[in-house]
Amino acid sequence: MKDMADGEFCELGEGDVDVQGCADAAREADVLWFVYEHDDPEELMACLERGADVLESL
Repeated sequence: MKDMADGEFCELGEGDVDVQGCADAAREADVLWFVYEHDDPEELMACLERGADVLESL
């Protein structure tokens, strides 16, 4: 899963992508894994922690 706002990559759940809708559609398709990807995080560990929190909340 990846998120963008105004054409720039951003933290998962903070952009324009309907992350919950994507997760719901993936579940309906019997997807086994959600993978969080961020191409250019400002703070790597904080980005990983936030991404994990968002994925866990889905």
